[in-house]
Amino acid sequence: MNQILSCFPQGKTKALTLSYDDGKLDDLDFIALLNKYSVPCTFNINSGLLGKDAGWGMHVSEADISTLYKNHEAAVHTLTHPTLPRCSNETIIGEIMEDRKNLERLTGKTVRGMAYPNRDGWTHEIKKMLPFLGIDYARVTGCTGNFLIPKDFYEWQFTCDHNHRLIELAQEFIALSKPQYLYLMSVYGHSWDIVKDNAKGKFEEFLQLISNKTDIWYALNIEFVDYMNALKRLRFSADMSFAENPNAVSLWLSVDGKPVEIPGGQRVGF
Repeated sequence: MNQILSCFPQGKTKALTLSYDDGKLDDLDFIALLNKYSVPCTFNINSGLLGKDAGWGMHVSEADISTLYKNHEAAVHTLTHPTLPRCSNETIIGEIMEDRKNLERLTGKTVRGMAYPNRDGWTHEIKKMLPFLGIDYARVTGCTGNFLIPKDFYEWQFTCDHNHRLIELAQEFIALSKPQYLYLMSVYGHSWDIVKDNAKGKFEEFLQLISNKTDIWYALNIEFVDYMNALKRLRFSADMSFAENPNAVSLWLSVDGKPVEIPGGQRVGF
């Protein structure tokens, strides 16, 4: 029987994804830095605060959304950034759905991702609502310090932020080489925190280290979630001699140590 293992696109075994919150004016310089190194990022935006200063810094305007985040992902961060466990179910639904509607209107794309606002800003009851609101993943706060694939994308805790061993973890991630694992490095935070902490130099050092690596897949949050979910829908023959891909996108496997592409809608023999 063939030894068959799932892979990221092009047969890679490492992936990087970023998630940054609020949609404040500091995103302008931050995105310019990301674009310099061709690293995509997911931005979780409070659309009800666009063009406003809610007491902790000015948010970008509605006119900025379609251009500023063009090569990145816009995701839900709720309409006005409340602490959701303090809200009624009706308010929670409204905060999420109105944010989705606004961001979809401004970007012209479906919005299916989310970061819970505020520390400990979620409960298991809130998490259970999200699939019914069109949300396919939601990020929590806190750092794991590891490169494991999350078991629950509605309770997605990231590897680190810029204050928790960012450079050291990037170096460890780059050095990983065991082919029996899939590795994910995920970094989260706020662009305004990077400014507040005078950490732009550190973050650019991180981007210099991590970018343009041939063995890393640079994915938006939603791209990563969609790909991992698509892998679950692959169909294998009982003797593992072929696989069928019912998805629209190509998926990749390692078959006896060699990368094999399974194009969307096709069957491939091994």
